[in-house]
Amino acid sequence: YGGAIRNPRELEDLQAKLASLQRHKEDLEDNLFEAMFAREEADSAAAEAASALARREEQWQARHAELTVRREELQQYLSSLEDDTEKMEQRIPAAILDSYRHLQQQIGNPVIARLNGNICGICGIEVISPRRRAAQAGKEVYCDSCGRLLVA
Repeated sequence: YGGAIRNPRELEDLQAKLASLQRHKEDLEDNLFEAMFAREEADSAAAEAASALARREEQWQARHAELTVRREELQQYLSSLEDDTEKMEQRIPAAILDSYRHLQQQIGNPVIARLNGNICGICGIEVISPRRRAAQAGKEVYCDSCGRLLVA
């Protein structure tokens, strides 16, 4: 105290104001420390999230590459099957192939039923002997029950 203030009341008011400002400063410092701590936690969480995202992106890239290779393999396989189908269709009599395609539109797949002895492999109904013998001879024969093309 330098003696500039002579009124004790004024001095008390200034001391009270100083104490109030010091408390306010302490509150602000506490708030600042809390904010700095929260910022550090947020930065840490953001770093963890960025790291997790980077790992996920790497996993996604690896899986995407695997799936791209697999898709190419499947496309090549499909192309090979289409070529094989084309070659097989050339070996089948046109009338039977037309019947096959017509049945496929009508009843869907499977169109062909394998004979298991005297039994249709699709519907399980017994096929009469003349039809069975015709199917065994490679002729165009259909099951009376399900309508599918019979093959021996």
